[in-house]
Amino acid sequence: PNNPNNPNNPNGFVDDPYLPPEEGSLSVSRSPHKAFTGDVAKRRFSEGGQWISEAFDLYRRSPGRLTGMALLFFIVALLVSLIPLLNFVASFITIFMVAGFCVAAHKLSIEQAISSRDFIKGGAAHWKPLLTVAAVLLVINLAAALLAALVVGFLLGEDMRALFLSSMFDPSAASAEPVGQEDWALFGLAHVLGGLVALLAVIPAMMLYWFAPALVVLDDCRALEAMTLSFKGCMKNILPFALYGLISLVMLFVGTVTFGVGFLFVGPILAVSMYTSYASIFRS
Repeated sequence: PNNPNNPNNPNGFVDDPYLPPEEGSLSVSRSPHKAFTGDVAKRRFSEGGQWISEAFDLYRRSPGRLTGMALLFFIVALLVSLIPLLNFVASFITIFMVAGFCVAAHKLSIEQAISSRDFIKGGAAHWKPLLTVAAVLLVINLAAALLAALVVGFLLGEDMRALFLSSMFDPSAASAEPVGQEDWALFGLAHVLGGLVALLAVIPAMMLYWFAPALVVLDDCRALEAMTLSFKGCMKNILPFALYGLISLVMLFVGTVTFGVGFLFVGPILAVSMYTSYASIFRS
């Protein structure tokens, strides 16, 4: 809808934010942020805290609906992660969850009521580019896992490499292996080493992913365009993202020490903050 490459609608926003643009549709967005132009803004360090604050303001407009959908998505993601081999394809599900939260958050930002269909319809209307983004993320994650396994095998031996790799695809595999105390220590070291190696690949993958769902469902961007803009947006705003990350860690800690109850509030606020960070950088 706000794709500057669309000659029929360079700056407007159609009434239904998650449907592809129709020929001749043109209206002015009532969002507090300007329309998407394709530019990537560079924000101050303090802006990272503002993203959380704005997300909380949007959350207060419909706490029940946002909390309910966050709880439902968490249950679905948890069930998928418990199924062997399916934990690696969780990105295909979570990207539609994120897209739904972006649609709902945008509607709240223009003072429109949200419903459960907003969390589904936005992703359904743009399923092809969303699946493409999820597929790219999956390939990078698999490559990171294989690279980590190679490093573990080179440093700790082939037996530990096989155990490390099997535990990544099936978390129950590690506990089923009859290993001794010394082997468990090596297994822990394998996960530390493997995690550090995988992190080098996962961070760029998350930079490609972070803004992509919002750019696809709200601005009708193609998958490659959305990932490119997302990576640029993250690179230009490393400092505010650092502050955002610190605040998010504190919020997640609060959710943990409250025996999970705090996640009913922390979860949807952090989900909405993916939209507020997008709006700050791409609709400024």
